[in-house]
Amino acid sequence: MLLITRRIRHINRIAIKKAAASALIISALILGGCSKVSDTAAVTPTAQAIVSADDISAEQNRPDNLSETNVNPIFAKEDIPDAVKEKMLNVTISDSSPVSFSDLSYLTITYIGYDDAVHTGNMVIDKTLADDALDIFKELYAEGFPIEKIRLACEYGGSDELSMEDNNTSCFNDRPIEGTNTVSNHALGRAIDINPLINPYIKGDTLLPVTAGQYLDRGLNEKGIITADGICVRIFKSHGWEWGGDWNSLKDYQHFEKPIDED
Repeated sequence: MLLITRRIRHINRIAIKKAAASALIISALILGGCSKVSDTAAVTPTAQAIVSADDISAEQNRPDNLSETNVNPIFAKEDIPDAVKEKMLNVTISDSSPVSFSDLSYLTITYIGYDDAVHTGNMVIDKTLADDALDIFKELYAEGFPIEKIRLACEYGGSDELSMEDNNTSCFNDRPIEGTNTVSNHALGRAIDINPLINPYIKGDTLLPVTAGQYLDRGLNEKGIITADGICVRIFKSHGWEWGGDWNSLKDYQHFEKPIDED
């Protein structure tokens, strides 16, 4: 009988230890989960939000990642992180550029992708336009306007053609106006191209990107297409931006710019 009693006590001790271990594991998982949520938690949307790159997870910083369904959208500005400066230097900006890093802001933008999911991307823009641009993209997001991707031009080696062919929405890139040696508003961080593959640049026989022939018909029912009476044009114009689709000498359907005298 004594042996049986000891055996029962031994079994009980084992059960208690297993229960305690399970509780520790569950606690660790809960704490780990909270830590993960804290790492990836979005900043409450505000034009004044300033977030350090360290506060946004590497996964969220990927321009093409799918965001978690219950994560609040991020619309934030900050100085350009050193790691991003290294990628941009001598690719989309140099010592001879008309602006310097200190003239620019690094934006984190949430948008609705072509897959109808929520994504987060990054953009470099004139510092004086950062808040304005964030407000515009908040409104585009609220309206559900689809954007295929938002990546920095340096991810394409500074090639505007490659960025456009990939239907990439971007802003800053130290390059001249097409076919000229004149500094473009993109080189000043004062122009944004939206879904450029399906909203091409057209001047005479010049079509950019060169792969955009099927989108010359502006009556197409395509995701992210920009039309004169569409929500994208209305939002940009309400903030004082000009649309390249209104120009007479050429049509630049992807292009929005903010003239300096409009600040």
